Amino acid sequence: MEECFKEYWSFRIEDTEDKVNVSFGEDYLIVSLGSGLYCFDIRGIVWKRIMTTTFYRDPFSDVSITALNAKDSMIAAGTNFMDGKIYLFTKTGRLLWEHQFATIASLGWRPEDITAVGLGDNCVVAGTEFIGEYIYAYTFERKRLFQKRVNGTVRNIAVDKRIVVGTDRNLCVYDRNGEEKFNTPAQIIDVKTLNRKIVAAEKDGLIVCEENKIWRKFAKNPLFSLAEDRIALASGNKIYLITNKGEELWNISFDEIVKQLFYHNGKIYAVVGGESVAISEDGNIIGSAELGGSLIGIGKTGILVRNRNMLKLYPLLPN
Repeated sequence: MEECFKEYWSFRIEDTEDKVNVSFGEDYLIVSLGSGLYCFDIRGIVWKRIMTTTFYRDPFSDVSITALNAKDSMIAAGTNFMDGKIYLFTKTGRLLWEHQFATIASLGWRPEDITAVGLGDNCVVAGTEFIGEYIYAYTFERKRLFQKRVNGTVRNIAVDKRIVVGTDRNLCVYDRNGEEKFNTPAQIIDVKTLNRKIVAAEKDGLIVCEENKIWRKFAKNPLFSLAEDRIALASGNKIYLITNKGEELWNISFDEIVKQLFYHNGKIYAVVGGESVAISEDGNIIGSAELGGSLIGIGKTGILVRNRNMLKLYPLLPN
């Protein structure tokens, strides 16, 4: 039975076709739309910043934010070749520093595209591409740890004591000095870490690495979210709960496709079709409600949707 679902807030944006991206912190979320960067909490807008190109002056195009990551109290954003920079902010909106990546081309310097950014303990990593693909690792004080050429476009970066890089060709793990510890061919869609566990999604399943043990689980176009000893997995119209060893505990089928899921505090929150669904760890549906827009993302702060020129944030569970 569907319950009443009232949003925390609505926020008007430009009615454009630009993609909205989101990254969730502990008690806030950071949103990018075109050249705009917006920080919200459950009460609404906290601050915003509009990026302007510092390299090209093109009346028909402008800088776009192409990579975004929020973790703890830090925010990293990367821009396209109109600017080619990584920006490091605090969650209060203070810009700590910015750094531009550029390559010598036939007509001179040309900024690189930032394709992914990752944040960890005193470490920020950017993936870039133009003539070749690279990763660059820095401390929060802007000291460069290393730079490395990688194989393929960097799609996702997870940072803890290690730096885990997923490209459209490989999954690679480096230490903080840039020494490669692991490499396997894969077309990576997403990668996350939790303690010693590394989980990556490719188009045909999951790759799980823990304590030098590697296993794979077949699943078409998987979505996943991690807990201490379990993995919530979605593929097509099904949600599964599996152990760290790949053993299936249960699965649930729905009439529509699972668009995203989030495993948090013993519950699995999913968006199925246009509905939000909450599931207990033993596989029982404990709540559901209709969402008033197209899904952008789901995280600790709630569920973000877009309805034309409005952003709306809903709680994880119905009111």
